[in-house]
Amino acid sequence: MLRSVQWCVILAVLGASAARAEPIPAITKASDDVTLSYARNGRVAKVLVKVGDSVTANQPLVELDAREEAAQLAIDEAKAADVTRIAAQQAILKQKEVDRDKAIWAFEHGAKSELERDAAVIDVVVADAQLKIAQVEHDQDKLKAAQTKVAVDKMTLRSPVNGTVEQTLVKDGEGVETNTKVIRVVNVDPLEIEVNVPFAQARNLEKGGPISVNYSDHTTSMGKIKAVGAVADGASNTLLVTVTVPNAAKRPAGERVQVDFAPGKMAATP
Repeated sequence: MLRSVQWCVILAVLGASAARAEPIPAITKASDDVTLSYARNGRVAKVLVKVGDSVTANQPLVELDAREEAAQLAIDEAKAADVTRIAAQQAILKQKEVDRDKAIWAFEHGAKSELERDAAVIDVVVADAQLKIAQVEHDQDKLKAAQTKVAVDKMTLRSPVNGTVEQTLVKDGEGVETNTKVIRVVNVDPLEIEVNVPFAQARNLEKGGPISVNYSDHTTSMGKIKAVGAVADGASNTLLVTVTVPNAAKRPAGERVQVDFAPGKMAATP
């Protein structure tokens, strides 16, 4: 009887150990890691940040010399704001309409010929067409100004994310060519981790599920599942699972960790 009880206890312990999968080794990485470049040739006017600086999304990072482009923008914006030709054509049209009405009255009272009346009517049609042309050209001027402004805006590289400047690859006054790497920005809060999870375990995981990350200094942080892969790796019989974990302390990415997909009630450790 005693031996039976002992075997039951042993089997229960083994069963509990088998049910709880072991943590899986992985390496942390930045949740955002972007290297920016220019889509044109130019000369660097100013690098506005330095390595280690914290930056926010849309913050200017590097500026090219844009004096020529800025001058062209001023010209194009002046044209886009100029409505003189439209005003002149509107005045001409009004006068032609008055002349037409007078010619029609004069024709009806025998003071003008049919040819003179028709000429006055045609003058209105021509003046109306010239006004429409002036309006179209004005719209084109506005589009050209908007296009030039986009070109000027592209002379400034802006951070696409909140993060930290990891590398500056150019200096003030240096020439750059199309697609030359200029600056690298990373975001390590949160950290992201890609884990190759055994298929039998991964198939039971869901997006948003809790996980814990055990760091090399024996601290632990709680995170969650960001995505579960849709295609397994047949060679290793694993599924790629991506997790995220808050990192207010800004631990460097690239650290070896252990990811536990059965964290239970484990409390987070700073």
